[in-house]
Parts: sequence; structure tokens; C-alpha cells
Amino acid sequence: MATSFSSSSSKSKALGSARSISLPSRSHPTTAKTEEELNKLKSWETTSPESSDAEVICTGLEALSELQKSVDSLLTLPYTIQALSIQEDKKWADELLENSVKILDICAATREIVLQFKESIWDLQSCLRRRKENKYNSFGKKMKQEARRLITSLKKMDQEIWTPVLLDYNVDHHVCAVIRALRESSSMANSVLQKVLVFLSMAVSNSKAKPRPSKWCVVSRLVLHKGAIANSQEEEQRTNKIDELERVGAQLEGIENGLENSFRALIRSRTSLLNVISCH
Repeated sequence: MATSFSSSSSKSKALGSARSISLPSRSHPTTAKTEEELNKLKSWETTSPESSDAEVICTGLEALSELQKSVDSLLTLPYTIQALSIQEDKKWADELLENSVKILDICAATREIVLQFKESIWDLQSCLRRRKENKYNSFGKKMKQEARRLITSLKKMDQEIWTPVLLDYNVDHHVCAVIRALRESSSMANSVLQKVLVFLSMAVSNSKAKPRPSKWCVVSRLVLHKGAIANSQEEEQRTNKIDELERVGAQLEGIENGLENSFRALIRSRTSLLNVISCH
């Protein structure tokens, strides 16, 4: 039964059929599974708000991990290996391998940001308990700068993914379909990581929203005033802030785990792609 892969973002709609992938009827059911996972991630991308919470981000990372597992299965199909390995023009392979390296690097860098964020929260908790000042603000500024740099790289990469190396449409239909599926999975990984980075950047920003700021933005304001806490009301506020940081840390733990699972799945799919390309 024929299946199809469609566009994953409004920006790419202008490309029309360039992102439409129709897999042949003789394809393995794994192709349908890949389409299913792509559709799940597209739905997540479309419905998740700009200021997504930790749970939404973790859902996207889980979907990305499952998508990459399906891509890996698609690449290890005997028919896929045979069809791709006999292609003389391997420009598409260079493009996909370069994209996969960039995605892996940014995924690793994003995970490092989360680790540093967690450490900063631990330090802040310690300072709150000991009623000492901390350097959270300087950390937040550095982290946002790094997040913006990575987002800029991802946006540039997303444009490159859909600016061909054009495929030769006279080649095997399955080859065209698989290559476009790989491109689309790269684009979806790009989108998920952008949302993660936007989320992390917002998490350390001072909230100016009215009337009720996001609980994540409270983190950026958890800097002690000079002097000791003088009364029971301030003591209660300090305790509440410590409790809030405990919740933030737990949510960051979930994001870190999601990034780790996605990173491993991305490595596996890249390894499978390398194996296909190295076949003769």
C-alpha cells in the first residue's frame, strides 16, 4: 500500500511537492511506521505553543527518539541497502551525513546547557539555604547567548536541508522516497532542538508577562537580597523558592534524559546510513 510523507512546517509549504514523498507499494511496512512517527512529530510541532512547558518538550524529544529508531529500521531494510548502495551519484549522501553531524553536535551542546542549568540550580539552592548571594544572573546571560547561537545555526541548517542537492527523479522511486524521508527526519530533529533551546532560553529570562508570569521565569529572579532574612514571611518565601527549584530540577532531569535518548537514536541512524553508503 502506497504511503506518503508530507511537509512538516509552514515555511516548507512553499516548496510544494518537493517535500512530498510517496513510497512504492512493494516497500516494507517499516516505511509506514516511519510515516506514522513523522506524522506524530509534525502534529506535536504544529500544536505545541511557542512557550511550551517541560512536559511538552519531553513529549517532542520522545517522539524524535522514536522517529530516529524508525529511520534506522528503514535504513537497515535489505531493499533499502541494495537500492541506495548501487547509486553512482552520492552527493545526497554527503549532504545527509553533514546534516547528521551538525544535528548531533547541536544535540550534544544542548544537553550540555541543560547540565549547566542543573548545576546552577543546585548552586542557587545552596545559596538560598545558606542565605548567600550567587552568580545565577551571569550564568543566565551566558546560557541565553549560547542558546541563541545554536538556534541561529539550526535555522541556517534547516534552509540548507531543503535547498537541494537536487535528486535525479529518474532514479529508483524507493531511493528518492528514502532520501526525502531522511531529509524530513533531519528537519524534524532541527525543529525539536530549536524548541528545546527556546524553552531553555525563556526559562532563565526575567518575565515581563502580565498578569501572571510563568513559573519557569521565577527561576531567573531567585537572587537573594543583601542581608539576612529578617522575618517569618521572608523565611516562608525562601522555603517556597527552594521547593520551586526542586521542581525545576526534576523537569530538567526529564529533558536531559530525552536529549540523551534522542542523541543515541541519532547516532544509530547515522551509523546505519554510513553502513549503507559504504556498501558496494
